[in-house]
Amino acid sequence: MQYPITHSSFLRIISIACLAALASPVLALDGGNDVFITVPTGTSTGWKTFEILTGDDTLGSLAQEGFIWTLSHDDWDGVGAYLLDSSTLRVFINHEAGAGSTFSRVDIDLTNLQNWIVAGIPNNTNNDQVAAPGQIVKAVSLGWTSVGAGTGALNNPCSANVWPADTFGFARGFADTLYLLGEESTGGHFWVMDVTTRTLYEAPDLGTSRWENATIVDTGRTDTVALILGADVGSSSTGTAPLQLYVGLKNPSGSFLERNGLVGGKVYNWDPEGSSTNGTLSGIFSGGNGTSVNGTWVLDGTNAALFSKLEDVHTNLSPGSSGYGVEVAVASQAEAVFTVDLSGVDFVAGDLGVNRDSPVLVLFASNSQDVSVGNGFAGMDNLVWSANGKIYVNEDDGEGDIWQIDVDSLKASYTLGDFTPDASQVFDILDADFANESSGIIDISRDLGYQAGSIFLTVGQSGVLTNNQLAMAVSPTAALIPDPITYATWIAGFPSLTGSNALATGDPEKDGIVNLLEYAFNLNPTVPDAAALEINGASGLPRMELTTDGSESHLILEFVRRTNSSDLIEASEFSPAMDSWGAGSLITTTPISSEFERVLVQDPTGLSAGTSRFGRIRVELETGP
Repeated sequence: MQYPITHSSFLRIISIACLAALASPVLALDGGNDVFITVPTGTSTGWKTFEILTGDDTLGSLAQEGFIWTLSHDDWDGVGAYLLDSSTLRVFINHEAGAGSTFSRVDIDLTNLQNWIVAGIPNNTNNDQVAAPGQIVKAVSLGWTSVGAGTGALNNPCSANVWPADTFGFARGFADTLYLLGEESTGGHFWVMDVTTRTLYEAPDLGTSRWENATIVDTGRTDTVALILGADVGSSSTGTAPLQLYVGLKNPSGSFLERNGLVGGKVYNWDPEGSSTNGTLSGIFSGGNGTSVNGTWVLDGTNAALFSKLEDVHTNLSPGSSGYGVEVAVASQAEAVFTVDLSGVDFVAGDLGVNRDSPVLVLFASNSQDVSVGNGFAGMDNLVWSANGKIYVNEDDGEGDIWQIDVDSLKASYTLGDFTPDASQVFDILDADFANESSGIIDISRDLGYQAGSIFLTVGQSGVLTNNQLAMAVSPTAALIPDPITYATWIAGFPSLTGSNALATGDPEKDGIVNLLEYAFNLNPTVPDAAALEINGASGLPRMELTTDGSESHLILEFVRRTNSSDLIEASEFSPAMDSWGAGSLITTTPISSEFERVLVQDPTGLSAGTSRFGRIRVELETGP
C-alpha cells in the first residue's frame, strides 16, 4: 500500500516559561527513621536507597474516596507499575498473606519525585526518607474496583508484572495493558487486571499450581500470545516444577480474556533432549556456571525437566539485543538464575510449529562462588531484566540482598571458557536489614527521564507490618536521558557531507530519501538504505497495515520516532482524500534506545466498504530565529 510522507522546513517561534523546581523537604513519612534497604555493611557500592512507604505509615488522608487504605496489610511482595499519565506512576503491590489476600494501588507524583531526585539525592548521605505524605504519594487504595471473572478471592498472590498492550510492536502482545499475578497456593490460578477499568479476571486456562509469575514472549505474530510460567514447588534437593509455556490465540471480538489470548490455549513443558534430566543441582545445574542444555517444548510432561521453586520469570527488554522479547530470565530459588531462549521457536496461530527447540543457559548457579561482598548469592527470588541488558535479582535467604548480573559480560566469559564470575559481573548492590527478604523489583528509570538501569522500585517483605517497605534504589551511574540534539548536530556527525549534501533536503547517496527523513527514521545519509521498518526493527521508513477489530477495520501506522530531538516534528495523520488531515490515535510506544522509540498509531475512523483512507507521517524541522 502506498502512503505519502511529507517533509518541510519552516520558522516557528516557541515561548518557553521557565519554572524553578524546589526540592521537597526530606522527611520521614511517619516521622520515624525506618529505612531498611541499605548498602551492604562495610562496603561502598555507590547505590543509594530511599523510603517511599513503610507499613506503619499513617496515610489515611491519601486514600481514594470510596476505597479502603490497604497497605495496612503485611507481606508486601510482587510489584508492577505503569504511567497513568505524564505526571503519575501507578504502582501495584501484592500482599502475600494467604487466603483472602489483596493487592494495593499507590499513585506516585512523578514531578515531585523527579525534583527530589535532582535536589535531594546529592545532599542526602543517610538513605533517608523521600518526602512527606502528599508530596510523593498522591493516592492509595485497593488495587481493583470490580471482578469480571472468578470470585476475586485471592489466595497468596506473589510475583507480578504490568505488561503494556502491544508490548513488542504492532498488535504483538496483549490487546490491553494488564497487571498479571499468580497465586502461590495449592491449586492456585493466574489473575489479570485490566488497568484501564481496574477489573480483575481469573485466568484458569493457564493451569493450576503454586504460581509465582508469568512473562510474555514475542511470538512475532499479531494473533498469538505466549507466556513462560513459573511455579514455586519443590525443594533444594527435589525438583517438582516443570518450566512451562502457554500459547493462546487472540479473539478480537471476544471477551476481555479472549481478546488477550488467555482462553483455550495450550500449555507446553520444557523437555531436555535425550533424557529426563531432573532440573535440580544434581541434574541440569550440576555443570555450574555457563552450562547449556538444549530442550524442546512438549505437551506430554512425562520426561519434562523438574525444577525447584521457580520464583520469578522476566523477559529480555534490552532494545537492540538479539534476545529482545524472546529470551527469558528465570530464578530457581535453590539452584540458579538461568535463561531460556525461544528465538528459534516457530509460532503458528495459537500454537507451536515444527521447530520447538529452546536452549537453557545457567548464568549463575547458587553459591557457585562467593563473589564480591556478602555471603554468596543464594535464594534467588524476584528479578527484572532491565533495558540496560542487566538482570537485577532479589534474594530470599535471610539476608535479602539485591544482586546485579551483567548478562553480556558473563556470556562472553563463558564462551572463552572462564566460568568464574568476578565482582563486576555478579555484584551485591544492596541489603535488606530486616529479617525476611527483598522482594519485587522493577526498573522505573525511563518513566523518570533517566537511562535504563538508573532507578528501581523494590519491596522489603516481612510478616511484621512495620518491616514492610516500598523503596527507591538509585544507581551510582544513574544518568538522565541525553539532552536533545538538533538536525545541525546530527548532520555534523557526517563530516563528508558538505554544501547542498548537508541540507535537510539533500540526498547525497541518491536513495530517494532526503536527509531530514534519514534523521527522523534512524537511517544513514551516507549509505543507500531506503527500506521499510521491519518487525521489531530499529530503523526504516514507516509501514502501514490494516487491522480488523470485530466488524470494523482501521489503518495502523508504525514508525520510528526520535525521542532526543529539539527541532523535529513527526506527526501521524489520516485523511479520506489526502486533502484535510486529522491526527492518529496513539496505541503504544516501545523504547528502542535512548534516542528512538517505535510508535504505533491507529486511524480513529474505521474503513468501511467502498471508502478510502490514507495515512502519512508528517516530518517537519523547526528552525529558530
